[in-house]
Amino acid sequence: MATTFQWKAFSGTTSGISAASMSAGVNLLGSEIDNSSNLDRFAKAELRWTCSATASSAGTTVELYFIYALDGSNYEDGAAGVDPNRTPDWIFRNSGTTAAQRRTSPKLDIDPFKFKPLIKSELSQKAVSVYLTLQTGNDQSV
Repeated sequence: MATTFQWKAFSGTTSGISAASMSAGVNLLGSEIDNSSNLDRFAKAELRWTCSATASSAGTTVELYFIYALDGSNYEDGAAGVDPNRTPDWIFRNSGTTAAQRRTSPKLDIDPFKFKPLIKSELSQKAVSVYLTLQTGNDQSV
């Protein structure tokens, strides 16, 4: 008998990045999410921001990283002043406007360890009203 997978509602998780301001080239590190206990397989992310004074160049990006602590306490490189030394988990593209922007990711794989979300600005201007919303969950097999 074949296994069928159905969509299951994901649960909201506090990212720790809310109403933040982010200059060009700056990283924002979010709050710890303990996925070693809830063992979710996937995450979805929504990033909102506004470049209110001057529009950032179209095509510039904000990168999302999940910074893991494989041993439960020591996190891989990536912090407010330290750029991660690997490929981003997702990239949000900027449309080059001063209007508020809202971007969502597809379902992203996450590992069963503690992690912190980090967003890295590759925008050409300062962003204000920066919010990162994360939801984690699993597919439901029936």
